[in-house]
Amino acid sequence: MYINVLYEGDYCDCDIIFVPDSIGDKIEQYAQQFCDWLNTPYVSNDYYVTINGKEYLSLETDGFVRWLNHYICKDQCLAHIVKQHTNLVPSYKVIEF
Repeated sequence: MYINVLYEGDYCDCDIIFVPDSIGDKIEQYAQQFCDWLNTPYVSNDYYVTINGKEYLSLETDGFVRWLNHYICKDQCLAHIVKQHTNLVPSYKVIEF
């Protein structure tokens, strides 16, 4: 199933990911779980960026896909990024960060 990943309501600069149908059916729930997980002490350094010498948590599509594959997809077909910085496809589900 293809999913639009939307940031700050920008319909002209969204990402498209593919997830197994069973994951796509609950994608909004998983997006919220990802956001909740980002506020835990279990977040690895891979999810941080350094800007002007300070570390900040970075919520990006690649991190969400990595999290889905590690915690949710497991034995199923893996999620992956199809296209980035593209227009929203109205026929796909949308999750917004």
